[in-house]
Amino acid sequence: MSQTSTQSFKDLQQQYYKAWFRFHPEDAVAVGVADYASELRSYADDDIGALIALNRKLVSALDEINFDDLEASAAIDYRILRGAVEIELHDLEERDWRFRNPADFIPLNAVYQLLVYPVKEVHHAIKHRLSAFPEYLRGAKVLLSQSAEQVVPVWLASAVSQCDSGANFIRNLSRHPLITKKFTNPARLQPLFDDAAHALEDFSKFLQLEISPRAAGDFCCGEFHFNRLLNDKHFLQTSAKEVLAF
Repeated sequence: MSQTSTQSFKDLQQQYYKAWFRFHPEDAVAVGVADYASELRSYADDDIGALIALNRKLVSALDEINFDDLEASAAIDYRILRGAVEIELHDLEERDWRFRNPADFIPLNAVYQLLVYPVKEVHHAIKHRLSAFPEYLRGAKVLLSQSAEQVVPVWLASAVSQCDSGANFIRNLSRHPLITKKFTNPARLQPLFDDAAHALEDFSKFLQLEISPRAAGDFCCGEFHFNRLLNDKHFLQTSAKEVLAF
């Protein structure tokens, strides 16, 4: 085993995640990286294109590393990273979530996670993320309207349910222990909570009235990608045919 190969991989891994977290602010917060704690995940074409380019470059760079020379722990990290990036590439290039799954637009976890993992200056992060709700969901409507036929009905139903329950959660945030601790006068934030809750309710109505009648997408991913999920995400040495036979 080569320490040089292992170090090269670790350096590559560190550089990649430093860039990748910019496109996945919630994942960053979940692992203790607070650089993007005030942001929501971007769905802009330019950012999606940049993420695809980043992932393609990583795959090319991973090809240059001799896997057999890696230390045991680095080899595990290599497999996890390679599988994850190839799955994300497929999902971005072949099954763009922005046109299929309305639930992925709903930024409830972006607020909830800050209550569970309170980063430094968490009060600023919460305010920034909540204030972005209305514009963020307006943009989501534009994208979903472009090809509503691709939206998966069962995912749409889940999104509606999340919006309806989430609006109540957001509207009552002023009573949450962390909010009462971090803000001297939580009641002053009620208009912010109400605007974010209203944006969720409005998005729910939009999905039911504008998208639901046209939604006809299929969540099935096909045998090839299903096998990739089994092998490269769950690391099961089996196949779709074997699972079906079982």
